[in-house]
Amino acid sequence: PMGWGTLGFAFPASIGAAATIDAPVVCFNGDGGILFAIGELATVAQEQIPLTVVIVDDGGYGMLRYGKDVTANRYGTELRSPDFAAIARGFGLTARATTGVGLEFETALRDAIASGEPNVLVTKARMTPPRTTSPRWPLRQTGHTNAR
Repeated sequence: PMGWGTLGFAFPASIGAAATIDAPVVCFNGDGGILFAIGELATVAQEQIPLTVVIVDDGGYGMLRYGKDVTANRYGTELRSPDFAAIARGFGLTARATTGVGLEFETALRDAIASGEPNVLVTKARMTPPRTTSPRWPLRQTGHTNAR
């Protein structure tokens, strides 16, 4: 549930899922969200949990940035991202970096899932979240900016 203060939840939750079910598990994270629990890459590597971790690196808290664009005040939304692929490799995981979400990303994701091994896929991309992910965003359509 994007927009509801769930930063950092996806990765630890996906570890539990990947450790307990016999099916491919893919975890999608923003660069800000993954930083809440990036140390858990050690658990994924140590236990050889068959999880594909996708990190969309947009240089900040994309959901918050999107929400603040209406005010033109992005204070607190930008991040200096580390080299996520190098961090993953440092834990002994296979990692690949791409740009965007086109054919290169699609191929890398398909290969990562098919490997059945723990791995990390990083992509440099900025995406626009769906309109329905925050209670405040629909109000923009009418010009209102105050939400309860």
